[in-house]
Formats: sequence, C-alpha cells, structure tokens
Amino acid sequence: MNIRILIIILFIAMLLFLLIDGVNGEEKNIQEGKEILTEEVDSSSKAVEVGNRVCPVSGLKIRVGEEIKYEHEGMIYNFFSPSGVEEFKKNPEKYIQVLESWKKVITKEKLKTNDNSING
Repeated sequence: MNIRILIIILFIAMLLFLLIDGVNGEEKNIQEGKEILTEEVDSSSKAVEVGNRVCPVSGLKIRVGEEIKYEHEGMIYNFFSPSGVEEFKKNPEKYIQVLESWKKVITKEKLKTNDNSING
C-alpha cells in the first residue's frame, strides 16, 4: 500500500517537473526568437508601426512589451511568436489582408457604438 502511494507521488512530481520545465523552455525560446527578430527591424528606418495587438497568424492577443516585431515593405507588424513571423514570411499578403479585414470590422463596430450612444 505504501509503495503505491510513493509511486503516485513520484509520478505527480515528475509530471510537475516536466510541465514547469516545458513552460520555462518555451518562454526562453520566445525570448531568444524575440531578440533575433527584433534585430530585423532597422531602428533608423522610416518604417511605420502598424500597432496590431493581435497576431495576424495565430489570432492571439499580444501583450505590450512582449511583441515580436518584423518589418515588411516599410511596415512594422507585431507577432505573438517567432513561428508567426516565419509563417507570415511565406505569404505576407494573406496576413496583411487578415489585419485589414479585422480593422474594417473594428471600425464598423466603433461606428455602431458611437451611433447608438448618440441616438440612445
């Protein structure tokens, strides 16, 4: 009976260790990728910051200060992860179109909200 409990405790400890190590490893990979990809943005260029707070590839929200920046044709886009930048590079027009469509939806929603507050 005591051996079963010991085995269960060891198994749980091992799972926790793997989980914590995996999370730390992913954060490290993201930080390393962030450093590499941010260097691709030339600070002396006249590129325009798009300022997107949602990754056009993954659709995930991007926290301020944690974005990974990538410059494409004079525009600086924000991404959630290095893999998002790599995917963007394969077909930038597709993801630029995604951002444009989101922008149109957000603009329409703001207009509806403003119209309702004026009439309401």
